[in-house]
Amino acid sequence: MTIEVSRIGLIKTKRSAGHSIFLGAVIGAGTGAILGLATGGEDEFWGQGDGAAGFGLIMGTMGSGIGAITEIFKKSDTYDIRGDTIKWKAFREVIDQ
Repeated sequence: MTIEVSRIGLIKTKRSAGHSIFLGAVIGAGTGAILGLATGGEDEFWGQGDGAAGFGLIMGTMGSGIGAITEIFKKSDTYDIRGDTIKWKAFREVIDQ
């Protein structure tokens, strides 16, 4: 695929912070729901559905927190091109190294 330099605005090397937070929440909630289903019983205080919901909520919250923490250590860069061929060439030199 070919894109004209005049159509390039910004180039980001990593995904946004929201992506990491969302992914952490989804993984945490899924893991928590599975744990809740596995540990809950029908005769216990928490049934399987309650356990899945409770653990899913707790682990989802923890996962989103972990996703937010990972943003501190992620080394992402944003390159402002805005259609400038000189900035585009400078970007290519940095990436090719």
